[in-house]
Amino acid sequence: MVDTVRQLTYSAQAMGQFFPSQYKSGRRIVVILTTYLDESVPHVNDPIQAAVVAGWVSDVARWEAFSALWQKALDKWGLDYFHMTDFESPYTSPYKDWSREQRQSRLNHMLTLIKDHVVAGVSVSVPSDVYETAIPDSLKSRVNPYHIAALSCFWGVAGVLRHETPETVLSAFVYEKRGKGAGPILAAYRGIDNDPKLKSELRVVSLSYQPKRKESPDDVAFLPLQAADILAYETMKDVVNRRAGSPLQQRYPMEQLKAATDLRIADLGVAELRA
Repeated sequence: MVDTVRQLTYSAQAMGQFFPSQYKSGRRIVVILTTYLDESVPHVNDPIQAAVVAGWVSDVARWEAFSALWQKALDKWGLDYFHMTDFESPYTSPYKDWSREQRQSRLNHMLTLIKDHVVAGVSVSVPSDVYETAIPDSLKSRVNPYHIAALSCFWGVAGVLRHETPETVLSAFVYEKRGKGAGPILAAYRGIDNDPKLKSELRVVSLSYQPKRKESPDDVAFLPLQAADILAYETMKDVVNRRAGSPLQQRYPMEQLKAATDLRIADLGVAELRA
């Protein structure tokens, strides 16, 4: 119980620090981003690889409520964190010991928590073959596919915010601490941060790094990142299936999330990258 209270206190305090003092008024939106990286994809049978940046958009109050309920579920099921790749593996504990009914009901519970607490979602994929075709070799040292996907996410969130109260709605972005896509995402953010006009247009005030999971019993995690992990994973699976010409229908988790949330998905092609 003490660990749970400390976990939730950490999440609430972290969100309070995402907005500099001059941005404390108005509605505060926190955007939780993560990546699904090539290093994690193969899954040897996945023939198409892509850079994916995806995440959820919500306000501070909803993220705090979400975190309390997510932690309650983790405690009930004896989990340190929820990770979609491990959940789907037939070999990873404790998921491998769950019955089929437990797996389905618990996944449904996590999906419902996401659907009940987010305002919108953004998900951008840049397939490797598209990147290689569209981006000249002379630019590849400066333009990483995750950089492109992150920029597209920033613009996607700006589109969401245009439907909110003008000027009083500001966004703070959160990315996984020690995530392998941190460099390109930071580069994308710095390009915005160094352009006051663009920063104002996108209404971005900060980029912060938080731990997605506990690395030791004494650690804490920023729980909304685990929800973003599900979206990034499902986006990659969707890209792989579609581009491989798979006759399979859309996977159940993505189907559920798309049906109940304002989810903006972009699978960038050659034309978009050259624009």
